[in-house]
Amino acid sequence: MSTKFSQQSQLSELLNRVDGYANLDVVAKLKIEFNISQWEAGLLFYDVKRFLFLRATQEGVWSPPPKIDDGWHEFILFTKDYTDFCKLFFSRFIHHSPARINAKPKIGAVEVTIERAKVLYGRLSLNWDNPKKIQVSSCNCACGSCSCGF
Repeated sequence: MSTKFSQQSQLSELLNRVDGYANLDVVAKLKIEFNISQWEAGLLFYDVKRFLFLRATQEGVWSPPPKIDDGWHEFILFTKDYTDFCKLFFSRFIHHSPARINAKPKIGAVEVTIERAKVLYGRLSLNWDNPKKIQVSSCNCACGSCSCGF
């Protein structure tokens, strides 16, 4: 029990450090690229960092919602900053792995990611919305009825 508490405490401390990471150049780029306010750009960067925390610390395959994915793309363009961020907080590089042309789509992966983020963070900003939302079944297979046996 104390080990679980210790791990949760360490994750909470890491999340606080990730949240505190600032990069004014990335925020400025987000503001310009997406024609949004300084506040909205700061919130988008905050959500990108939280997605990366989820991806680095939680077991599973996680797919970002579109706005966060777009923000992640912009962060990656600052290659040195992005690499340093990943190594500083996660001790490894967090690769962006877009779907391959002939790959089977991960239906419902964004919705599963959003649900996991709600568990971790509580209320989420509109950056976490998915305009392509589909109904995900209780087994997360996205068949809608859990009858596929997948």
